[in-house]
Amino acid sequence: MLLRELFEAPGKTAALAFGRLNPPTIGHAKLVDAITAQDGDHYLFLSQTQKPKTDPLDFATKMKLAKQFFPSINIGHQAVRTPVQALEQLQSLGYTDVIFIAGSDRVDGFQKLFDTYNGQPDKTGKVPFKFKSIRVVSAGERDPDADGAEGMSASKMRAAAAAGDLESFAQGAPDKKLAKTMYDAVRKGMGVKDEQPVEESNPFTDARMNAIKAGKSTFTVGGKTYKVTGDTSDEEKAVQEAELNEVAPAVAAVIWILKWAVRYGAWPVLKWLLKKHGGKIIGGATAAYYIDQGWDWVKDNIGAEYAQMLIDNKFEIAAAVALILGAVALKKYMEKQGDKLVKANESLIARS
Repeated sequence: MLLRELFEAPGKTAALAFGRLNPPTIGHAKLVDAITAQDGDHYLFLSQTQKPKTDPLDFATKMKLAKQFFPSINIGHQAVRTPVQALEQLQSLGYTDVIFIAGSDRVDGFQKLFDTYNGQPDKTGKVPFKFKSIRVVSAGERDPDADGAEGMSASKMRAAAAAGDLESFAQGAPDKKLAKTMYDAVRKGMGVKDEQPVEESNPFTDARMNAIKAGKSTFTVGGKTYKVTGDTSDEEKAVQEAELNEVAPAVAAVIWILKWAVRYGAWPVLKWLLKKHGGKIIGGATAAYYIDQGWDWVKDNIGAEYAQMLIDNKFEIAAAVALILGAVALKKYMEKQGDKLVKANESLIARS
């Protein structure tokens, strides 16, 4: 035993793991704990694949974040892209024995791979690595980088980032203080853009700004001219006038309908209709029939545009129904009575 120690160089052990860390999670923190629990020097190598959906973080960003999350361990190397290259790198650094940490579901697979190629030449005749021993050890849980149920920590964090859910994302971060930084990096890698609030358009302000850009001293809104440097109360006045201009056609339509109803006696007829057919109308079927026919008749007489204004300007339903019932009742009654009704109502109005 003493002679062997004299003539053989002392061994050098490295404990390592290889991970995607896209993004780094609390599951990876447990993986790091498993690495540092082993004898030797400690390494965590990172994959360099980048895809928006499954691997949004680029290698440089992962390296920076991992070093901040796990300062007690050696993180990655630019020349290493695979687990085999990680072993090659360690061999070049003089390590003779390796302890590889993997998820419990991947221990057998890695052990078989390393045993098969340890000390064996590849297709080019080169021997990638040759160690005295390669031992694959379970991290104590399933692979934190796996997709599906095994790697829900990483996949849930990517889903939370895509959905804009920072609170859920932060729950999986190894350090909550860096959660927002990592969240932004993941969203950027996924191509997710934050929605910018759209300011409500203001005709007065827009016209004023356009005039300033054009070097003009005045501008026009709603048919009125204002000075670029005028009183700021002009804006409020202009907006109010614009609102009145929008409502005016609807108001005009209502006034026209009321005058028409008075002229041809719609209200007395409406009272007669309710007295004679009130039970049926309350029952529902007759009301629906009259409303349907009445609305069509209203549109025919005042125009579809004015009729739509009644809806768009949200007039009370009760008033609208009463108006329609009155209109259809007048139509039907006048078809039967004709000029007799008109004369009778003219006399009624004259006596009142």
